[in-house]
Amino acid sequence: MGGLSLLNFQRLSAEKKVSRVLRCYKCKTEKATDQFMPSEQRKMGYKRCRLCLNRYLQVISKLPRAARRRNYYEKNPEQRARDRRRDAITSKYNVRVSWIEDLLKHQKGRCAICKSKQSKGFKSLCVDHSHSSGEVRGMLCDRCNSGIGQFRDDPALLASAILYLVRPPASLAGPVRRPQNRRAT
Repeated sequence: MGGLSLLNFQRLSAEKKVSRVLRCYKCKTEKATDQFMPSEQRKMGYKRCRLCLNRYLQVISKLPRAARRRNYYEKNPEQRARDRRRDAITSKYNVRVSWIEDLLKHQKGRCAICKSKQSKGFKSLCVDHSHSSGEVRGMLCDRCNSGIGQFRDDPALLASAILYLVRPPASLAGPVRRPQNRRAT
């Protein structure tokens, strides 16, 4: 073939009647390329001939949608977890997947507070939302999301905590005297 793409091969075969023989992996028979469905994903079309592909599609189409989904997820368990997480987020917060993806892109895949890098996208960042209005505020790492929750989403409590960290009461009382360790003799 010499690096010809599928489309170029189809054009050449239509113009010059070039024919190539392929082997169907299902029925194990060798057939001309026109007996295979063209595909952009594979260089020379599907691995199954048209006859085997049609048989397969008839069987699949008779399965209920739930059974097809179950078969897919049995083969792709990690995709099932991602889909469940995505569906839970979009239904709970009434937002579209594209909106969450845009938010993640805007935050550069990082927590909105501590800026720590989260590599797993949907799975690793929590959706922070206002408990009073339900409005989504941003995506946070688990620690930052838990911290805000511990302060009951109250800016006054957070400001008080900041004051405490900057000027702890013990620092105003003077140095702390610790008893010296006495060794038993």
